[in-house]
Amino acid sequence: MLCADLIGFHFFEYARHFLVTCKRLLGLDHSFRRGGLLAIDFGARSVFVRVGHVHVMFSSLQKALRSSSCRARADEIRQRHKGKFIFGSVDRCEPLAGLQLKIRALDRFLECYEYARGKIVLIQYAYPVRSWGRSDAAELAAQLQQLVDAVNAKYADFGREHIELLVQEVEWEERCSLFMAADCLLDTCIRDGLNLNPFEYFCCREMQTRTAVILSEFTGCSRALASPIRVNPWNCEAVAAAMDTAIAGWENMELAVSRDKTHLEHNSTLNWAEDFVLDLARARKSGDFVYHSMGLGNTYRMMGIDSHFRYLDTSLVMAAFRNSRHRVFFFDCEGTLAPDQRRLAMMQKNGEQLFAAGRPPSAQVQRCLKALLKNPKNTIVILSGRDRGLLEDWFRDVKGIGLCAEHGYYYRLDKITGDEWGCMCPDADFAWKSVAMELMLQYVKRTQGSFIENKGSALVFQYRDADPDFGQLQAKDLSSHLSELLFGYPVTVVSGKGYVEVKLLGVNKGRAVERILRTLSTLHGDIDFIFCIGDDRSDEDMFAVVNIWNSGEGRSQEGPNASSVISHKGYIEQRPPPQALPRGGGISADEGPPSTAAEAEGPLAGLSKGQMKEPYVFTCTVGKKPSHAKYYLMDTGEVSDLLGALRLVSETYDQFHHSQSLGPRAFAASTEGQQQQQQQQQQLDEEEQEEDEEQEAMPVQRHQHSQQHQQEQHLLRELEQQRELEQQQQQQQQQQAFWSTDTIRTGLSQLSLDTEKDAAEEKPQSN
Repeated sequence: MLCADLIGFHFFEYARHFLVTCKRLLGLDHSFRRGGLLAIDFGARSVFVRVGHVHVMFSSLQKALRSSSCRARADEIRQRHKGKFIFGSVDRCEPLAGLQLKIRALDRFLECYEYARGKIVLIQYAYPVRSWGRSDAAELAAQLQQLVDAVNAKYADFGREHIELLVQEVEWEERCSLFMAADCLLDTCIRDGLNLNPFEYFCCREMQTRTAVILSEFTGCSRALASPIRVNPWNCEAVAAAMDTAIAGWENMELAVSRDKTHLEHNSTLNWAEDFVLDLARARKSGDFVYHSMGLGNTYRMMGIDSHFRYLDTSLVMAAFRNSRHRVFFFDCEGTLAPDQRRLAMMQKNGEQLFAAGRPPSAQVQRCLKALLKNPKNTIVILSGRDRGLLEDWFRDVKGIGLCAEHGYYYRLDKITGDEWGCMCPDADFAWKSVAMELMLQYVKRTQGSFIENKGSALVFQYRDADPDFGQLQAKDLSSHLSELLFGYPVTVVSGKGYVEVKLLGVNKGRAVERILRTLSTLHGDIDFIFCIGDDRSDEDMFAVVNIWNSGEGRSQEGPNASSVISHKGYIEQRPPPQALPRGGGISADEGPPSTAAEAEGPLAGLSKGQMKEPYVFTCTVGKKPSHAKYYLMDTGEVSDLLGALRLVSETYDQFHHSQSLGPRAFAASTEGQQQQQQQQQQLDEEEQEEDEEQEAMPVQRHQHSQQHQQEQHLLRELEQQRELEQQQQQQQQQQAFWSTDTIRTGLSQLSLDTEKDAAEEKPQSN
């Protein structure tokens, strides 16, 4: 159902069950949108939920009721039961119709209210349904007939029978004639969906002042009308009291009945269809997204993805790598470089730490990182939510690698901080943690399945394993109390999917990436290659920062303005439109020598966007899902393959440029030592390869440099053509005209006029 753009329910009771099911099974929240529509965000799409029941064609039905046959049958019923109050009902012959309860309630009414004996009659039509077997229907009809005979025999001294039971197919004229003759419509179904009998009854009784309706509270239409007397069909005394009210107190319901008739008269099936189509136009898919169907059976779903979001081609990264001089890599750790196998353990009694068992990157990945870091032009930074000690232990053998712990609160990079750890907020006051911890512990005691996660610079109340509804209520209450208690502290309270987090303002991966890029460009010149990859929602912050950096805004501004789109709450508040973000992944054909540190110091702020060299930028997410990234890889295995390809390119292509810079003789003299080092390294790699069970064959083979140069030039030309094509497609999308509301209203109004015209043409023929 969530693959649809618009889901309609006749009544909110049914919509509420659907919304609760989405919350419990899929963890999806709903929100209200302009116009009164409900929306569920699923797969980067907004699935709208509309509540509105269908109506009857009031005017067309009244015209049909003027026929002589309907009036004759209605007069015949009134004449046959002259002087009696008539209860009428048309139901399905099945157990859920509550026919047995209706007969018992009538028996109770005659027993308690003696004045009604001999002065009322119930005309009950029961028609068979296909979903109910013939033998079962016949058995139920026999049981009903026994109950009717018993009631009629019990009160036989007061005149003719009090119940007429007709088990047969009911024609439309028979039903309308019964509604015209009946003084009260009696419905005691046990469970029913949309039942249009009350609507039709009000239409048939338009000219009658004495009109009453008794409806079961378990039928859907009982909430759509104002005048019906709602009863519990299992409570025979309540149904009997309602029948007495319908006979003696119908004058008190006259105003409400008049209101219901007016409501039905001004709302028809055509109006309902028009409103539904208009809401469908509002819920149409965005032209900026491409929609893919995924999965089979119960796992089938529709997902919306940015039209410029595509699979990352390794050859594109290799071509950009060769044509760049100052490269920066940003890697998430678990879920990107290594499979995410985090397992939360029990929290200590003092609540200071939460143990979590994880898995470091494999030996193959670490060897690739070492090979890339041998080139001083490459900078690699690992960003993780882990603490400093664990990251140091995992990457202790990778010399020169940059580390950002606790989502960037602590960072260490040899080119910036040396061997020391830097802090994003060195003067931060953590007095708030004791207050927040004590309050969270109280809610953990009262919420089964919840726990507290201490991230050093943040505290998180996790309730994803608790009951969805109760956990959400507790989380809202906790968020409100935390906001009040921590007012004045430099923290923010974030309510996310399954958690409530208290953390320092401005601490996220996006701010860390921005600071590193700005510092590196100031110290070492313009950065012409940026590769950023991650798999988590927290990685979306750095994707957005890198995209803005690619557009030139982040490079030409000083201070934190470049990350202004990043929420201090730690999540992306609103996805920027595709026009505001660079498309195509950032591959550029511009070439030139890198800027020196002297050239980059002050003039960076003075350079315009057009004067600065556009960098090669790749933002990539692991897994095909909605993201701010421009590319995706399917799993950590493909990330490992990409690193292997970059390692091979770094070892071969950089060696070629080294030979060109030294000259033939100097390169020949240095080659012997390099060959010895390579042989030693090769022996070490072979030994590690035998020990490492996860070693896989590299997908890229060595090629001659001349062939590689021709291929990369061809790729760059294709990328420029692809950029031009994307710009043309964007202009075409902007020029396309969608269905407008006026167009839909005009078409539906024309349909209404055609219907009235046909009715007017048929009228003389009937006369």
